[in-house]
Amino acid sequence: EYSRTLHVLVPLVIMGNGASASGLESEGASGMKLKQTFQLHGKIENRADAAFQQVDADHSGAIEKDEFLAAAKAVGLHVSEEELDAVFSKYDEDGNGTIDQSEFVKFFIQRQDTFYDEDAAIVDSLDEEGLKSIIPYLGPTEASRGFKKAHLILQKNPKAAAASLSPSNPMRPLHLLLMLDAPLIQDDASKPKKANHHRAKGASQAAATAAAIPLIIRVLKCDPMSAKVRISPKDDLPDGKIGLHMALEKRWPKPVIQALLEAYPESATTLDAVKTKKGSRVAPTVKSGRWARQIAEDHKCDIETIKLLPLPKKKGSEIEWLDQAALDAAEEKKKKKGGKKKK
Repeated sequence: EYSRTLHVLVPLVIMGNGASASGLESEGASGMKLKQTFQLHGKIENRADAAFQQVDADHSGAIEKDEFLAAAKAVGLHVSEEELDAVFSKYDEDGNGTIDQSEFVKFFIQRQDTFYDEDAAIVDSLDEEGLKSIIPYLGPTEASRGFKKAHLILQKNPKAAAASLSPSNPMRPLHLLLMLDAPLIQDDASKPKKANHHRAKGASQAAATAAAIPLIIRVLKCDPMSAKVRISPKDDLPDGKIGLHMALEKRWPKPVIQALLEAYPESATTLDAVKTKKGSRVAPTVKSGRWARQIAEDHKCDIETIKLLPLPKKKGSEIEWLDQAALDAAEEKKKKKGGKKKK
């Protein structure tokens, strides 16, 4: 919880950018805009925290030297074998042979600081063509610095969020981010520790998730229409998928789902056909269709995410969508009615 409570850490860690608080303040108008953007999402889990928790498989609150190396690599901060002992000793401030979470966050911030000016200079050097798209910076291995470059490009050209993969492929940055195999699921502390390479992979995915969340939110603010764009049509899903359905299948956290609903409120009540009959398109129904809450429940999303989504109920020839307040009220009424019968 250390990094969540310190707002000064948020602008630096949330996107994995390389700036310290003082570094951003000294960057002038450009840096201040970035700082303000990152502070809007101050409660989102940061990358250092996520990587630490994944590598700390026994949840002891401290990691040893090999785990420290795995966590550093997970957030894209290379520590060579030659410098490992010196770096580890520097941040093991209490000298107990382990690095706790606060010590790792301090390492993360100071190490990232060395990259900020370099990455900002790269973006500043891009011509008009180079600023047209952020897609080259959205690969699963780009969370350390590529995502930060994407943020900087969107600051200069918000329309870059709407660039498609190609003229024949409607996929946009939002879809590429949602497709990352990254959503954070904590391991059970009772399970035996994984091998280092498995823990490093988990840490890398956790770090990518934490870095992607604020970028997804910003992409949606720059290009809310992308939430409506459908991709990947298949025989059993002839219309393809909208962003909300993709996010629920991947179990993205609540902030992402909220951002998608804000960008495209109708997605909560979108009823999709899931199959065709004898080669012809069949109008979806509550029984045969596919909708957001159903997807969330089928993919075991957390309960708070599920509560954001309405439940369809057939009412004559129409469909009524009941939000969580209506469902809670109906459940309460049912309980009271049941209590009266017992009496």
